[in-house]
Amino acid sequence: MSAIVSSMGRIRSDADPGDFLQLTGALWRAASAPEDRAPRMLALILDGLRAKSQR
Repeated sequence: MSAIVSSMGRIRSDADPGDFLQLTGALWRAASAPEDRAPRMLALILDGLRAKSQR
């Protein structure tokens, strides 16, 4: 998760690595759909992890 954190800047203090893994686990299914929704879903997940001061 450290590579993601460094690319995002600061993350929420209540963010948990297990939550991130569980949220991103569904991305492989989204990528196999006719319309690849994975990039949009990942952007939503990462936005939710950003500290409020960076939104």
